[in-house]
Amino acid sequence: MLADAATGAHDEDLLILFHRRNLRAHALLGPPGSAMATHLPIQTFRGA
Repeated sequence: MLADAATGAHDEDLLILFHRRNLRAHALLGPPGSAMATHLPIQTFRGA
C-alpha cells in the first residue's frame, strides 16, 4: 500500500474494501436502537 502512495493506484480498491468491512461491522451490532449494542458513530478514546 505504501509503495503506491504517490500515485494512489489502489485507493479505490481500498475504499471499497474498508467500506465493506465497516458495513459488516455495523451489521453485526444489530439494528439501530436495539438493546444488544450501542451504535457509536466513531471510536471513542475514553481513558486514553
